[in-house]
Formats: sequence, structure tokens, C-alpha cells
Amino acid sequence: MADLAASTRSVVFRVTGLPVGKAEEIVTSLTAIINQRLSPSELLQIEYTVFPIPSCDNIHTSSALVDFKNGIPLFLSHLVKQPLEDHPVETDHGDINFDRHFFGFTQLYYPDLACPIDADVIAITGIDGHAYGSWRGKGQLGRMWLRDFLSKDLPTCRTMIYGYNSKLSSRGIDKIMTYGMEFIEALKQIRNTPELQRRPIIFIAHSFGGIILAHCLVTAKQADEEDHPAIATLHKATYGILFFATPHKGLVIDDIQTMLAGTENHPRNTLLQQINLKSDLLISQLGDFKNLIRDRKIVSFFETEQTQRLEWDLTTQSWGRTGSYITAVDMNSAILELPSQMETPIPLHSDHSKIIKFESRNALGYKFALEKLNGFVADAPKVVLERFSTKKRKHPADDADGHPKRAQSFVEDSPDENNQRATARSLRQTVDMYLESIALPSTFIAKIDAPQRQATVAARSNIRPSLDWFFDSPEFSTWISGESSSFLWCSGIPKSGKTVLSCCLKNYLSVREAHMRRREIISIFCASVREQMGSIEIERILGYIASQLLRNNNNRLQTVSQQHPLRDWLPACIPLPFEGDFLKSLWGLIWDSMTASSNCEIILILDAVNEIRPQEAREAFLSNIVTHFNRARSEKHITIKVFVTSLPFGDIQKAFKDLPSIEKDKERQACLRTLRCEEYNARQNRIETAEENTGDWILSHRAFETWDKSPNSSLLWLHGKPGSGKSTLVKRVVSKMKSMQAKRRNISHSNYEKTTREVDTEYVDQLATDHNIIVASFFYSFRGGKNETSHTLMLRSLLYQILKDNKTGNTQISLTAILIKVPMQIQRLDC
Repeated sequence: MADLAASTRSVVFRVTGLPVGKAEEIVTSLTAIINQRLSPSELLQIEYTVFPIPSCDNIHTSSALVDFKNGIPLFLSHLVKQPLEDHPVETDHGDINFDRHFFGFTQLYYPDLACPIDADVIAITGIDGHAYGSWRGKGQLGRMWLRDFLSKDLPTCRTMIYGYNSKLSSRGIDKIMTYGMEFIEALKQIRNTPELQRRPIIFIAHSFGGIILAHCLVTAKQADEEDHPAIATLHKATYGILFFATPHKGLVIDDIQTMLAGTENHPRNTLLQQINLKSDLLISQLGDFKNLIRDRKIVSFFETEQTQRLEWDLTTQSWGRTGSYITAVDMNSAILELPSQMETPIPLHSDHSKIIKFESRNALGYKFALEKLNGFVADAPKVVLERFSTKKRKHPADDADGHPKRAQSFVEDSPDENNQRATARSLRQTVDMYLESIALPSTFIAKIDAPQRQATVAARSNIRPSLDWFFDSPEFSTWISGESSSFLWCSGIPKSGKTVLSCCLKNYLSVREAHMRRREIISIFCASVREQMGSIEIERILGYIASQLLRNNNNRLQTVSQQHPLRDWLPACIPLPFEGDFLKSLWGLIWDSMTASSNCEIILILDAVNEIRPQEAREAFLSNIVTHFNRARSEKHITIKVFVTSLPFGDIQKAFKDLPSIEKDKERQACLRTLRCEEYNARQNRIETAEENTGDWILSHRAFETWDKSPNSSLLWLHGKPGSGKSTLVKRVVSKMKSMQAKRRNISHSNYEKTTREVDTEYVDQLATDHNIIVASFFYSFRGGKNETSHTLMLRSLLYQILKDNKTGNTQISLTAILIKVPMQIQRLDC
């Protein structure tokens, strides 16, 4: 029930049938086609932007979105009055087509090609809505959040919108069933291979779009997988749904009926009766739908503001929402009333139309939706893969042909599922008893999760590009792709993101590559151990590794308990010294646990091993890690991959000197060596340092404050006569800015002398959102000859300073400059 984008803002058209090519080629080609059809006055007045997009249902063509501002070209103006029509254009490469209706599927952006696609995100709008405009904000910027925001926040998803003709003013005779049939046929076009059919789907549905979706999922559940694989797999592939004000129990439609009352026997009346409050059809469909989504994730957003009724506007001679206020879809109709572990109801302070319009990424509704979507995307690949990997077993509620009967209530866990859970609990208890019997109480083997702040950063969808240096490196490729055991050590300075990298690596291996082979991932975050227990004792780390290995495989426990009977263990109590027979036996227990099962890949992630103290304990631990890894390389029936992060301590470097390593800062340091030039700050060094407080007047000057506080790139022109002290003043300003920079970062020169532990405790989750300032300066001088007037040296100098100061590689650089003696018409500050 959302309207098209307002005509006072830009208008977006879709272009289909374009030849396949690079994005730049598509933009150039389509721009030429449009410009040929614009008059001279239109070329001066109309602005437009071309956004290439993939064609999600035809690999032989491409598509594009064209955003027109300041008016619509005359050759497309008929589509304003007739928005359901098309405008074909003949080109040298075949016919292309312009439209505003967006019928069918439209993919909104190119996913990140460096990563596998995690899921299909499909958005369906409501009745009398528009596939594109209904999701677009009404503000001046007119952001379409599914494209403008999700392209940044969900770059590994194929995000699409689905359009259909639900215009109430049209003479359509469609019903829920026919809309559902059309939607399913369109889905078959975009999921036409076995790989696509098994890709997870996340639906976003508004209003009547949710009714169509529910009908389709009920239909898909009843389809035969052999005869109609694209339809039958739809139910399995569906992981989660975001419902926005979906009237599961009916919609208030009396104002719509009033609008259609002037036309006798209007064909849309049949559809309105199907979606009216307390509709028998909706109540029947709701029962079927609730019973088939018992293991899906549902989020139900409902409106908390009323919507104006449709009313005839005498001025515009059209129907608009200018009447009295009504509650279009109340909470009772918008919520499925499922158990809390299945459905999350969320109120939004919006009316029925604005509930899916988010003006910015900071909008509360968008934050809620994005949080749920991120969770869906993280979990969906593994869950959906398991659904397709599990053979269908006949359920007692199935009929003779194996099809589900109409269920009257939610189906409880099957006996097999209960047995599996009981077996898992029994195995954990048995492992705990065994460990306790060997003087390693299970209560001392706590779950070792990543530090919360770093784990939160790692979960952000925009973190991956900042880690491309690692995931795209040959070192990582060699480590992960080999069939044999491998080792990789990543070192770096404090706050360079090592723990975040470990979290992302764990997530990557757990979700995106879990299907590649039998894989067990054991991760230990030493900083978490220290925070939880105050110190890091080797036996606790080894005990945790042993417990995880034994709990993962019942056969291991049987084998290991025979190899390590109770009589072999010395009486002991926690805590224990790091040396001694007990520790040696623990290492033996871990090795025998690893080798007890074949055809399995064990990945061990050890983060921040520099936290292990004292140094003697750390050296002994690392020595054993290297020894057991070298031993594993000679064993053909096991594969052990070890990933370690740490600060570049000398003893750690010595322990890993012969093993593969990767260092994020290595390339930056090499680049700095090539850029380094003794003359880069020669003029600045010659300028005498001013007396204290000299030139402080400039810091409170309005022009300086405007320039300093500007969130965008900006210029400030400092103008004065020769010898008036401009260079001295600028040197003072640069010094002040660097001092303020240090305060903003909460790091002064004295901080560099802190202990490593003190520095690490200052870690904050700024990896993906660090907006620290970098101050780079260059002073021109004719007196210094060519070096001090060289533009090449200036660029080299500024680049050197930026790279030198940006040690984490994640700082957002905002370019600012003070120009001296440059006669430009920009902001001027006389001195």
C-alpha cells in the first residue's frame, strides 16, 4: 500500500536487454543512447546517473537503473502517464527496454565477487505498491535502502525486488492464487540450476506481499521435488522472513472499497474480499503456513502509527491518503503468535506505508532489520546445507504418499532427534567424568569465546574488505587449500586487528567452508582466558583442547581412555606448574585424540599467544606446538592446520622462524622505505618554533573552526604579505593539530613506553569505523631549490606521512589542506 516515489524527487527507470559487458562499458553505451534522444535544452537541464546491475534471469543480457533528476526526458514522458507500459529502443546490439513498473525480478547491485554468495534476499511489496518506489524514503535524498544500504551492509547477498501489477485502478482480475502462481514461475527463472535452488533464501515482505509469500510456501511444501525441483526446494531453502505489517488475519479495506464503489462490479472487489478482515481464506491459509514454518526464523514488524484513509482530492482530481486516520493492520493481524524462539515481534513507530521506508542507515527500523538480516546471513548457509543433505524420512503425520497431512498443532521433535540430543548430553557427561578422574575437573575448562568487542566488529558486514589483504593473500590460500597439515603465523602491532581477524577466520571456516570436508575448529582466545581467570595456565588451555576433541567424537573417547588409563596419571590439583609429567601427559592426550580419527581436518586457532606468561611457560608451550605440528606433517591420515596470532615478540619469532608467516604491516613498511626522503620536511625544520601561545588566535577564528569541523574535504587559504609569519603560523597550526590528534586517539608520546598489556587493554572496536585524523604537511619554499618546489616530492612526502601514521590501515582519511600564496576564490583568512 505504498505509493510511487514523489515526482518532485528524482525518478528511477529500469533498462533491460543491454549487452553483457563491464560496468564502465554499460554506462558509456547507455549514456550515449540516452544523450542521442535528449534535446539541447534537456541536455542542459536534466541530470541522470546510470547504475549497471546484473540480469538475474538472463545470463546473456545486462540491466541498469537510470536515476533522472530535474525532469524526465520527453522520449520517456509517456511512461509517467502510463506507468505500466514499456518503451522499447532499437540499438545496434538489439532492442533494449525502458520501464517504470519493475515487473518481475530486479537485482539491485552486484555482490562482492571475491566472496561466495551467502543467500538470495528477495523483497516483495504490498498491494497497490511499487517494486522499487515502495522501499524508497520520502526524504530529499530518497534513499532506497535495499540498494543504497544493503549493497554496503550485505555485500555477499544477491538482493532482488519483485514487482507485480497490483494497481487498484487497473482492471486486473488477479486473486491470491494467481499472484502466487506468477511469483513461483518468476522464481523458477532466477533459481534454475541445482546450485541456485539450494542457495538460502531470505524474504522481506510488506503487507499483501507477505500473503503472496505465505501462499507460495504452502504450495512449495506440497510440490514433488522430482517433477518441480525449483518449487519443491523453495521451502527447504527458505531460512528466514522479515514481515513488515503483513495482514495475516486481514486488512482494513473500507476506504479502498469506497474508492472502487463508483465503478459497478469492479474486478478488484474479488481480491479485496480475500484480504478483508476475518477472511476465511486467510484464516485457512494461516493455519497451513504456521505449521510448515516451525523451524524457520520469523521477524514480524508491526505499525504503531495510524494511516490516513484514501480520499478524493478535488484539487488534484485524484485519490490520496488525506482522510481521517485508521489502523490499517493492527498488531493482532501482523503477528503470527508463534513461540518466542521462532518469531520476534518488533514495533516500529511508522504508519502502514512508511514502515518500509528508511531515510538513513541510522534509522532505528533499519538497524533492527539489519541486525536480523546479518544473523540470518551468518547462519543460513550451514542450516540450509544440512536440510538438503538430510534424507527425507517419513513422518507419522504424512499420508501414504509421503505428503504432509494438514496439521492441527506444531509437531514435536521426533524420537530420532531426541535420541541424538540425549546421546550428545551423555557424551559430554562421560567426557567430563573422564577428565575429572584424571585430575582435570571439567569446571576448570570454561568455554573460551572471543572478546565481546572484537567479536562484535567481526560480525559486521562491512569488515571483510579491510581483511582482503589476508584472505586474498597467497599465504592464506596455501594454508587453507592444501590437503596436508599446514601452519600460519600472523604477527602485528597492538590494535592492528589480529583478534578481529581470528574471529572472522573462525566464522569463515565455520560457515562458508564447513561443507568442504569433515572439519573440526577449536579456537582459543588467550585474552579472554586472561580476562576470565586473571592468568593463563597452560594446563587450562590444553585441557580445553582435549575436552573439545573428545566431545566431538565418541570413538576418540573410547580409544584415548584405553591409551591413557587412570593409573598413568599422577595425582594433581589445579592450579599446576607448567612443567612436569602432568603437562607432558596432557600433550600426549591431545596428540592421541587428534590421531584417533582419520579423514578429519582439525583446525586450531590460537589468538594472542603473547598473553601467555611467564615467558618460560610461553616458550615451552610454543615449542610443543611446533613439535606436534612437525609430527603431524609426517602423518598421512590426519590433517592439522594451525593458525597463530601474536605481537612480534622475540621468543615467538624464534619459535616460528622456520614456519610460514604473514604480516599485514610488511607491505606498508616496504612501501615506506621506497618513499622515504630526507628532504621531505626540510623547509618545515628550518622554520623557527614560535613562542608558546603565538598564533593561537587562528584556532578560534570562525573560518578556521568552519574548516576544522567540516565533515567533508575542505580548503582554507591563509593569505598575507611576504615576511608576515605565515609559515611560522602554519607550523604552529600543524603542531597543534598533531597534539589534538594524539588526544583524540588517547595516545601521547609517553604511551609508547607502556607495557604491552596496558596497550592492549586500550583496544576498542574501531577497526571498521575508525575516524582518527592523520595530519600530513608539506612546506614549499623557493629558497630550497627544486626539491622544495617539486610537486612530485610534495606528493611523495604526503603519501609517506599518511602511510606512516596509518599503521592499522583502517583509518578513514579526510583530505584537508592549508594553501599559502595561492590566488584562488576560496575561503580566505587574512593575517
